[in-house]
Amino acid sequence: MSDLGTQGGTHTYAFAINDSGQIVGRAFSGSAEPAFLWQVGAMSDLGTLGGEQSGAWDINEAGQVVGSAQTASFVAHAFLWEAGEMTDLAPGDSRSSTATAVNAAGHVVGNVNEEVTQWAFLWRDGAMLDLNALIPADSGWTLLRANDINDAGQIVGYGWLEGF
Repeated sequence: MSDLGTQGGTHTYAFAINDSGQIVGRAFSGSAEPAFLWQVGAMSDLGTLGGEQSGAWDINEAGQVVGSAQTASFVAHAFLWEAGEMTDLAPGDSRSSTATAVNAAGHVVGNVNEEVTQWAFLWRDGAMLDLNALIPADSGWTLLRANDINDAGQIVGYGWLEGF
C-alpha cells in the first residue's frame, strides 16, 4: 500500500487508476477541495472552473481525466482535463453536471441534474448529448446516469422503466 499524501490537507480519496499507475481523486484541505492527479510519486492539483471544489472520477490510458468542478457561480460542471487544461463540458449552463468516465477515444459519460430531474449524457466531438435522445422514444426508459463507457462505446448506467 502506498500513501499518496494530502496536499497539506486532512485526507484524500482516490477514485481511479490507469495502467500507467496514474491515480485521480479528490483532496480535502479546509474549504478547498481540489481534484488531483498523482503520478511518479507526486500529487498535482487539477484546479477548478473558477470555484473552490472539484473531484476527479476517472482517467484513461492517455491521461485524460474527468470529473466535476465548481464554476465561479458555484455550480458543479462536468470537466475533461488533459495536458494541463480543464475544459468545461457544459459552459454557460446553469445546471449541475458530473462526468463519471472517459474511454480511449476521449468520449465522456455522466449525468446532468436539473431542479427535479436528471438525465444521462454522452460528450463527444465537443457536444453534450442527452442519451435519452439516442434510444427509441417508445422504449419506456428514462436514462438517468451513465456510469462508465468502454473503448467500444458501450455505456452502462441506470434509469427507470415506465410502469415499474
